[in-house]
Formats: sequence, C-alpha cells, structure tokens
Amino acid sequence: MDVHVTQAGWAGPGVNGQPAPNPVQPNALSGWRECGSTDLQGAPLDLAARAGGYLLSEEEMTAGFATRAKVFSAWNNGLGWNP
Repeated sequence: MDVHVTQAGWAGPGVNGQPAPNPVQPNALSGWRECGSTDLQGAPLDLAARAGGYLLSEEEMTAGFATRAKVFSAWNNGLGWNP
C-alpha cells in the first residue's frame, strides 16, 4: 500500500462516502479484513492503528484464503468455483 492509505486503514461510515461496515463487527469470515499488508517496497506495515476492520492471523489466512479453491468455496451456495 502507498502512503495515501491512512494508519486507521478503513475510512468508516460517512467518511468520503464510504458505506457502513457489514457486519458491524467484522470477523475472520466476514466484513473488512486485512492480513500481511506491505508498503510498495514490500516492508510489512504496522497495523496497530487499524480501526473498523479485522486483522486476520496467519492461521486464519491459511485456513480461509491460501488457495483459489478456499477463496471461492462459498460461491454458488457452497458448490465453489474454479475460475
């Protein structure tokens, strides 16, 4: 990410026309999520000031997003999709 992304990360409802988060309390399975974000040089970002989103652990990232099949597994009522 470049420097135009604020430390808080998520703008929140009403800021620059952003929608309210859905669900209000994000979790590993739904809502605004983030994991492993880096700057343009590949250095890890300090995500301590993030607000309004959910910071996925490495375990959650691996469990839900490590493969294309996992990313698309819920599509079409759980039938999945292999693009």
